[in-house]
Amino acid sequence: MIRKFCSLVFCVVALLLLLAGCSSHPPSAAQFMNVKKNDGIFSVGGTAFAGDLYKPYEGGRGVLFTLSGYGRVDAFEFGLSLETTTFLPILGLRGEYLGLQGWGFFKDVEHYNEKSRTIWIGGSMLIQQYPISENFKVGLSEHISNNLSAKSDPDDYGSFDFKNGYYPEFGIGTYLTYKGFSIEFRYGREIGEPRNRFYFMTNYGTF
Repeated sequence: MIRKFCSLVFCVVALLLLLAGCSSHPPSAAQFMNVKKNDGIFSVGGTAFAGDLYKPYEGGRGVLFTLSGYGRVDAFEFGLSLETTTFLPILGLRGEYLGLQGWGFFKDVEHYNEKSRTIWIGGSMLIQQYPISENFKVGLSEHISNNLSAKSDPDDYGSFDFKNGYYPEFGIGTYLTYKGFSIEFRYGREIGEPRNRFYFMTNYGTF
């Protein structure tokens, strides 16, 4: 089972990385830590976000939908997450109490009115997990990332011609997991700008 899952994930990554676009944020810490040894997981979920999005104190909110799959071989873990229309490859190491995941891809972006250029979108996350019982777990996370964002042209009202922007961010989070279900709260602070973002995530993983 795990070999078939590995082959599927790597084939999908190879074929779909060039399609990466729209937006990209740090993946779930809870679902990364919820994979059993030498097994796999497929999860569905959503993220509600709010905060200062593009300009200082410009408020905003929205919802993102995610699908993700993970495979684990001993302490090594890999996965692929689809956030709305963005495919995000994930690699990491984990034990029972500690995990480290990284993610990313190269993307041509147009930072609003600037010229397009190729940059690295991705980041890393350190996770600490505290099992309360076999089924119930709590955890903490710390991340640093360069996130991809999408924004329509303010001079073309109603346009679906989105421009890809990006912003560096560091943040912390906490989560609760019961069997395959998890809820997660994350705070992010843009590096170099007074912009705060808040994320509330729910996911359900099937084994």
